[in-house]
Amino acid sequence: MQERFVGIPEEGGRALISTDPLAPGSVYTAVMISDHVALHRIEVSRMSGNGKLRITGNPDRSMKQSLETAYDYIALKKVNLP
Repeated sequence: MQERFVGIPEEGGRALISTDPLAPGSVYTAVMISDHVALHRIEVSRMSGNGKLRITGNPDRSMKQSLETAYDYIALKKVNLP
């Protein structure tokens, strides 16, 4: 019951994703585009304001739609979250 990371040169090696714990609000995700895999690091932070979603950077349309869908779902279910 151990997790092992095996790096190979064609995947960028072992250091592509650090084994250190991520800061709260950070996550890595892999997105399949045609026959290529794109690795994204998503960072979420809470700031004072009116509670609207603000996406920075330049994500493609499908990534932006996925973020908006996730945000809408969490906003709808926020009363059930701990």
